[in-house]
Amino acid sequence: MVNKGSKYINLLSKNLNNRKQGLRNLKYYLLKLVCNNSSIANYQLDHLINNYFSYSAEGLNILDIGSGLCNYYPENVIESKNKYFACDLSDDLKEFLKKRGIKFVQGDMVKDNLPLNENSFDLIICSHVIEHIEEPSNILFEINKLLKISGILFLKTPDIKVVKWNFFNDFTHKKPYTKNSLKEQIESDTMQVIKCTSSTLYKDFAFNLLKNNPFNPFNSIFLIIGFYTYFIRNDMRELICIARKLK
Repeated sequence: MVNKGSKYINLLSKNLNNRKQGLRNLKYYLLKLVCNNSSIANYQLDHLINNYFSYSAEGLNILDIGSGLCNYYPENVIESKNKYFACDLSDDLKEFLKKRGIKFVQGDMVKDNLPLNENSFDLIICSHVIEHIEEPSNILFEINKLLKISGILFLKTPDIKVVKWNFFNDFTHKKPYTKNSLKEQIESDTMQVIKCTSSTLYKDFAFNLLKNNPFNPFNSIFLIIGFYTYFIRNDMRELICIARKLK
């Protein structure tokens, strides 16, 4: 029988991968103490849905573009009334996502004719994808086609004004954005930017926790991390943009 505490002993390991796994285990444990979400990104998605959608009996159709592990989605979506879709260039995670109840589509949003219906999604997530694309207007055009009227685009990308040269530490990054340039890139006669801010995932998470449950003593841990990622770890600063399809 494995001691529960052994999951966190890895934090003391000399092996970097073991320490990272121990840190992840500790983070998931702390998450359970402050909320019922499987990840901080999943908490952010719930917060977004609660703010911009009124639940209907049939639920929402949600698509994550460049999905990777689909961290924004719940751990198990099978029992949810929402329908969760994922699109990625690689199909390495296809079986993993399928077991979680996520419908996976492999391919390029722009180049491939993907089996996704136009005007069918209430919410599209495009997190840290647009900076990898030389012609972002192409993918934004495809996103516009897939969104329902009044549907929401949730888009994130590094804030070049803050991260500066750290942006180019990833050689696959093609195009950096400031808050103004991102708004100009997204806004059109059919898409309206509702909100565009510079923040970090941890900072927003910590402040929402304090607002919703100010007396939980474990909130202070995430508040410290939030301040650290916002004021010290400049390479983690990102632009968070929310836009609505008008017509």
